[in-house]
Amino acid sequence: MSPIRSYLRTFAVGTLTVLASLCLLNGIIDPFGAYRLIETPLRPFVKSRAAKAEMLRHLSCQDVLVGTSRVEVGVDPRSPRFHQRLVCNAGLAGTNMVEVARVLGFAAAQPDTERILVFLDFLLFSSARTVKYDFAWSRFAEDLSPLDYHLRNLLSEDATVQSLKNLRSAWRGTQPRYDDLGHRLRGPEDRPARDLFRHRLARFLGGVYANYRYDPARMELLADEIEGARRRGVDLVLVVAPVHALQLEAIHDSGLWSSFERWKRDLVALVERQAAKGRGARPLPLWDFTGYASHNVVPVPDPETPAVRFPWYWESSHFKVELGDLVLQRILGHTDGAGPDGFGLLLTRENVESYLAELRHARERYRRANPGDLALLAEVRESLSPAGAGTRRATGIDPQGKQTAALLR
Repeated sequence: MSPIRSYLRTFAVGTLTVLASLCLLNGIIDPFGAYRLIETPLRPFVKSRAAKAEMLRHLSCQDVLVGTSRVEVGVDPRSPRFHQRLVCNAGLAGTNMVEVARVLGFAAAQPDTERILVFLDFLLFSSARTVKYDFAWSRFAEDLSPLDYHLRNLLSEDATVQSLKNLRSAWRGTQPRYDDLGHRLRGPEDRPARDLFRHRLARFLGGVYANYRYDPARMELLADEIEGARRRGVDLVLVVAPVHALQLEAIHDSGLWSSFERWKRDLVALVERQAAKGRGARPLPLWDFTGYASHNVVPVPDPETPAVRFPWYWESSHFKVELGDLVLQRILGHTDGAGPDGFGLLLTRENVESYLAELRHARERYRRANPGDLALLAEVRESLSPAGAGTRRATGIDPQGKQTAALLR
């Protein structure tokens, strides 16, 4: 045999051996849960978009939670409020309405889905929020190539790195950050609440809200997927997720309050349109948990206060499972305990304007009663660089929906 043929044979055998080893490694560890050939502790969490889609495909979920990291962190799919129904948490970190609408459509298409709780946040409707790179490689993507998908799961660098990370975590006995139902697990606070609030508010004032443009086209994306789910006979509940009052102050401080109110009016109008189209169908409730109920206005401890566990919120944006349970108690109708004062309102065409007026009055009462919180917000604002929120005021509207159109192409 000539040297060149011997070299080519050795190269081919070596290449095939490496590829087969990668397929075996990634197929058995299965970091995204695509194959589930064997039960293994080496697939310790459901974190990525690909893994969340596979969770919905493989598990016979009766209820699905859809939304941002707020629901991913704050609503436990094993909550007793679900009365032992199988619930999957499909909340996504750093997401946007383009992604959430497609997750909603994907969840509604699964044969066992009976009900979807759609947790909505103001930040979802910004044209500045873009689709994450791994979304296009998940089953959520409508134009996904099956061949490319399986090649990525078995041979890609991402899959291999994640498999090796899972091996390392299993070897070290590291506790997973997500459970098998998609719930993000958070341990005890390792920093004072004031520091956590400061960090989160700085991210919103200096980035998310500074670049925010309300995009009405994203409301239409939501409406289209709602129509599709209702045609399939899936029950839907729309929920405006709770935030701490300081998060609302950050919205106001960024010049976005009028866009925030418009967003709520647009949500009510969406529900009204659905009611007109689906005569005889089940109602589409819209619950709103933002506002100034007692759980949302707990003052942030000052620097001199000894470290204590802050109730209800991790920071201004993410609520804890204790508050998530109160949300579930309200929206699922399990009234085995008295509802919190003013926490959770069914928004309708009849009450939206009076509700928004009361929200403005409640905000003024909060500001008068909580000078320490306002001092923290001012401290954050002053700490931002000139390129941050201190010099940029968002106009808050993307009237043509150009960014959404670009994302959908």
